[in-house]
Formats: sequence, structure tokens, C-alpha cells
Amino acid sequence: MPNWKLGTVSFATSCSAAAQPLFNRAVALLHSFDFARSVDCFKNQGWVVKPTDFHPKRKYPLILKTPGGPHAKYNGGFNFTYQDHAAKGYVVLYTNPRGSIGYGSAWREAVYMDVGGKDFRDAGMANTYLKTLPYVDASKVGVWGLSYGGFFQLLAVTEMPQAYAAAGDVGGGSDNVEAHV
Repeated sequence: MPNWKLGTVSFATSCSAAAQPLFNRAVALLHSFDFARSVDCFKNQGWVVKPTDFHPKRKYPLILKTPGGPHAKYNGGFNFTYQDHAAKGYVVLYTNPRGSIGYGSAWREAVYMDVGGKDFRDAGMANTYLKTLPYVDASKVGVWGLSYGGFFQLLAVTEMPQAYAAAGDVGGGSDNVEAHV
């Protein structure tokens, strides 16, 4: 069982090879934020993971992790992938756009018959907001997602190709309408 210390990673027992990149590295802290209300007044929640060597006067590349689901719910818990990106100097942004569980039935059902619509715009609003922060390099923004998040990523680079310098899709469907008929 891991024996965590604030600010560093150490283990009481041996760890898998997958965790090796985190040995002797600081643990990035998460910052939760609520961002602009969308066009129909829903408030959105997101998290920022800043690089472990964060300096407010430096500019960092940003990775937008698009949401899974559409009913997946993220939280402020430890995530190896986000920590690895932060340790390598990236700001990581992830959100709970509409459709996520845990915010009530109106929030969850708001994606009904609108998959890739308002939920996609919610994630885009967070990305737009983060690009205005002085420590984010707006010319170095990437987007990636898995499954439904991969679909989001494909939508992002199709709808807003100028907004992203890099993109990665892990198993995202390119035709969600056909897949659910």
C-alpha cells in the first residue's frame, strides 16, 4: 500500500513499472475552479494541474483532457497521467461538462439529443478561459481524449483547428450517431 507524503512520491512497498516515472518527483497540486456560465446559464466545474516546478511568470503549454462519458465524472483525486504531464512541464485542464453525473438530473440530461453540442461548448469555454491566464502559452495548446473524449477531441480539431497545436485521439468514435442507432 502506498505511503504518500505531501509534495513528493514515496512508497512503503515496491511499485509497478508504470509508476516508476513518478519516483523522486514532486506531486502537482490540483486547483478546482468554476468557469463562465454557458449560453443557457449552467455553471461548469473544472480542475487545473500546474507543473510541479510552476513559476507564475513563465508560460507553459496546456493540455485539455476532454471528458469521457458523456456521463463520466471527474474529481480532484490523484491521476497518474495528469501528474506525469505536470512533471514534464504541462498545465493540464479537465472539466465536468454537462452530462456528467453528480450535478443533478437537469445537468446530466442536458446532453440528451445534443451529444457533442452544448457539452462540447462547455469544455471549449474552459479552454478559452485558461488561454487568457498569464502562465499559459496560447500557441501551445493540445487536446486529447479517450472513448467519448476521443470523439470530443476529433470534434475539437474539426470545429476549431486553429485552437490546437496538437491532438490525440484514443479510441474515439468518429460517427457517434451511427454507433448509437
